[in-house]
Amino acid sequence: MNSLMETIEISYLLRIIRQRMTLIVSLVAVFVVTTGLVSFSCVGGWLRIAFLLEVLDKSVKTEEQIEELLGIPVLGVIAAIQQPKKNTFAQVGGSEKGCASTGMDRHHESGWGEYMKILVTGGAGFIGSILVGRLVDHNHEVVVVDNLVTGNRGNVSEGATFYLQDILDKKLQEIFLMEQPDCVIHLAAQCLVQRSVKDPLLDASINIMGTINLLENCCRHRVKKMIYASSAAVYGDPKYLGIDEHHPIQPSSFYGISKYAPEHYVQAYAALYGLKYTILRYANVYGIRQDSKGEGGVISIFADCLLKNKRPLIYGDGNQTRDFIYVEDIAAANIAALTSADGEILNIGTNQPTSINELLQLMNEINGTDIEPVYLPERAGDIRHSYLNNNKALKYLEWKPKFNLKEGLEETFDFYSSQTSSKRG
Repeated sequence: MNSLMETIEISYLLRIIRQRMTLIVSLVAVFVVTTGLVSFSCVGGWLRIAFLLEVLDKSVKTEEQIEELLGIPVLGVIAAIQQPKKNTFAQVGGSEKGCASTGMDRHHESGWGEYMKILVTGGAGFIGSILVGRLVDHNHEVVVVDNLVTGNRGNVSEGATFYLQDILDKKLQEIFLMEQPDCVIHLAAQCLVQRSVKDPLLDASINIMGTINLLENCCRHRVKKMIYASSAAVYGDPKYLGIDEHHPIQPSSFYGISKYAPEHYVQAYAALYGLKYTILRYANVYGIRQDSKGEGGVISIFADCLLKNKRPLIYGDGNQTRDFIYVEDIAAANIAALTSADGEILNIGTNQPTSINELLQLMNEINGTDIEPVYLPERAGDIRHSYLNNNKALKYLEWKPKFNLKEGLEETFDFYSSQTSSKRG
């Protein structure tokens, strides 16, 4: 009966709209109805619609005026009408309470609870695709935004909604308009140090301007929280070990600078507009799905060499140390941050240094090989030693790494071995 009454009310409203408004204004009103921005089952719904009609009928004549009044793009309105909303609350398995369970209702009523709609930028990438899978496993509704420059569409969980979109594009606002996420996990980035040296303008554009575009949309569409993926690169050459969050910030690469600057933007938007945030500074992340090409992580490059019986390259004497953390532990830290550590900056690492020589020795052991490396001259600008103190993350996230290096490497080798076998087959 309720659905029948709503159908009658909508039909009656649309007839009034056709009589009193232009085509463009009609599209706006239809969008309000079809996406649930105003729910007829909510008290006052009719009054809000009546007010909207009155204002539009008297003062709004152009697309620009509509966008200025409502704060939404007309193209987004048309797209929302033409394309049904995917992965709705009911499809995920939630129950309706009071108003229809749309994005706007969720902002007003749901709180944090067990269910959230989470938008993940870079969700088709190495870290992002693992995180998306775990979020889906936790029964969250997940929206992925990725331009697929480095990501792989095939890695995205079937339970997530995917948008092929660049974070710099103004059309990003249409995704926010249609999806209305509760939280944004921002992983998309230009993450190659040498590329940042060769093209600092591109590096800054993606990492800084892309983040600002996201923050603008977060505030415009009432996103509750952003989790920003930063990097240990912001610290530069360590003054002491292990590096804690109070360590001086002195990035030694353009990449480190472009990852640090958005931290300030995130904090400024939080202060100005009340956006909650958690900033996570990652150590050296490794694991399944990491690309071994180009400037891929040292572990993925070494694994590729050992599986192909090639000698890996080591720059310097191999005694330099790094903090290697498995991708599943990174995903777990992000999930923990959904409901904790608001306003905090946290190191996400293992608190354990491992030399490159020790790493190769362990990888040889796991792979059942004894391949010697080729030692090359040390590269200018390479940091000698680095590992992160993770005590603050343990305190505020109640999180700690579950995978030691050997366990993570075993899973990684299993993945790359299966990939190599499938390519041969």
